[in-house]
Amino acid sequence: MAARSGPRPGRRTVALTPEQSAALTELRTLADEQERITAEFEAAIVEAGHAVVPRARVIESSGLSKNKIWKLWKAADVPTLPGGTGHLKLSDEQQAILRRIEALATELGETEERFPEALLECGRQGVPQVLVSDATGYQRERIRQLWRQGGVDSPRS
Repeated sequence: MAARSGPRPGRRTVALTPEQSAALTELRTLADEQERITAEFEAAIVEAGHAVVPRARVIESSGLSKNKIWKLWKAADVPTLPGGTGHLKLSDEQQAILRRIEALATELGETEERFPEALLECGRQGVPQVLVSDATGYQRERIRQLWRQGGVDSPRS
């Protein structure tokens, strides 16, 4: 969810009511927070790879699949770790990394739970779809689909 900064070129500005503005601000805040936490989470996963934390432990702490962790490690050039090391005692540094991964996974889950409600609130308040699209990076058709699923009538704007 890469949020764009500012309006698209050539777009006229839209006057929002205070309720619409509050709903859009909440959505933007959650989108930015989700992006920041995701970046920190992925960096911690990569750090775990460089610290030679067994993949089984990273899977357990993060809730990610083996394949997703492998892709993150491969993209960061983490050397292949030896298999069958999940039973070994972890160092204090490795344990700290796993605790941070668990905390970030929890924080990310909480943000992901609040995000859909903020998106629906923008629809209920009548925030124009183009502004919601700018805030979330979602295409307008996806926004309409999510609003319909949430029982929000959405004009094609």
